Amino acid sequence: MGVNLSAHPFHERPFLMKKCAVLSILALLFLAGCACPAPKNGDEAHLTLGTFKGVLRSSQGKGTETELTLNLRGPGWAEGDYILKETPVGKNNKTVITRGEWTTLRGTPKDDDAVVYQLEPDHYERSKCYLKVSEKEIRPLDRDQNEIRSSVPLTLRRSK
Repeated sequence: MGVNLSAHPFHERPFLMKKCAVLSILALLFLAGCACPAPKNGDEAHLTLGTFKGVLRSSQGKGTETELTLNLRGPGWAEGDYILKETPVGKNNKTVITRGEWTTLRGTPKDDDAVVYQLEPDHYERSKCYLKVSEKEIRPLDRDQNEIRSSVPLTLRRSK
């Protein structure tokens, strides 16, 4: 499907040549954009904000061994998906694994600048909040983002 230059007057040929050159460049750019390699199955590198572990103890029981991994949706994002593993300490040590979405919130009732990671932001009844204490430590909050009063430490520490 070429252009027959001999059928056009001499003065129109440069215009047609420019038009063909521009279309060729656009086609090459389009094809170059399609040439990016797709991630291979099993080779998908998750951008992980961190994995935090610890035993969240309660005053009534031995507590729950907890591991929370926060994966970022992409570079520069402040949200993504999570994996939460909870194993009761004691005789019944069946691990419950929960997966879902998380987001970052700014502020708590006591600190306007606090960073809070909220699991299941679209489902209040299932949501859980964690206060970023430092780069290496997070602490669970109640659903209203208040600190939980406890006589035992409630802290998850970065493991990865």
